[in-house]
Amino acid sequence: MNLLIEHEDQPVVWRGPLISQAIKQLFGDVMWGELDYLLVDLPPGTSDATLTIMQSLPVKGVIMVTTPQSLATMVVSKAVHMAQKLNIPVLGIIENMSYFLCPDTGKKHFVFGESHSSKVAIAADAPIIANLPIDSNATNLCDNGKIEDVVLMETQTLTEAFLRSAPIETSSKIRLDLTKMSYVMKPSKLGFKPAKNANLLSVVVEEEGNSSELSPQAKELIKNKENWGVLESPDAHARISGICGDTMQIDLQIEGRIIRDARYMTDGCGPSIASAGMAIRLAKGKSITEAKKITQDDIVENLGGLPDDHRHCAKLAAMTLQQAIRNIGQVPDTIEKIS
Repeated sequence: MNLLIEHEDQPVVWRGPLISQAIKQLFGDVMWGELDYLLVDLPPGTSDATLTIMQSLPVKGVIMVTTPQSLATMVVSKAVHMAQKLNIPVLGIIENMSYFLCPDTGKKHFVFGESHSSKVAIAADAPIIANLPIDSNATNLCDNGKIEDVVLMETQTLTEAFLRSAPIETSSKIRLDLTKMSYVMKPSKLGFKPAKNANLLSVVVEEEGNSSELSPQAKELIKNKENWGVLESPDAHARISGICGDTMQIDLQIEGRIIRDARYMTDGCGPSIASAGMAIRLAKGKSITEAKKITQDDIVENLGGLPDDHRHCAKLAAMTLQQAIRNIGQVPDTIEKIS
């Protein structure tokens, strides 16, 4: 609305009927084009605006956003019951400001108390899609008009979870497109911008492509994104930024002295995804002592080789894995620069 008024601090004093009319006019008069999704950000609770959108627009589903406080849970539960009465499916629950991850100690601080998102999920009969931390850097970027510069490691997992839950005919096509794009693109401006090596990998992601740049093992790991994601309560965690600007994180679950489970995420290119996937594959089921011996060369060898200008991706994967092992029991979240 600030785009339509003279001063940004000027109040918009509208009653419910005028708000409802404006919403319907905005939806009906704008030439949206052929959209895959149109996302509408609603105010909290069960206001006239929410009721108008649920009753008057072709809504396919609702994502409920809550915060840890009990009061927020109650308000969001009202919205859940409203959607249910109007026969609109709840696709999932997102809990915002779930915790603050201290950069010095890696310890999670639950600033707003114990999470109640599970209660909302039970009421809505819907999955919890994400628990997002407090991130002051994201806040500062948004406040300074630089939202396109916000890059969160949780973004891709959140997007993929949304696409899995969305009951829309085009969602399977979009999932395929995002699967192809995500490992050659980096998130920016509410979409994607090409990574530095997008041209190199563009032929790799084509299903019928016969590129000789990457081995079949690497292409398989890129396509399937084996062990992509995060562990909810990892025993070890590391996040490192490499010389090319790619960031990688690895979570480990330890039982005894054995790595029982592991996950990775990266905002990097295809070789970064392949290298991280292979590092995880080599580490799972191994003892900590054995996993400590996994090197850059081991990753490259098991991938069937990497182009010379992407061997640093294997180095990033090996160093992130080794840092995670060193962090067992500490779970830090610092970003380290490697040379």
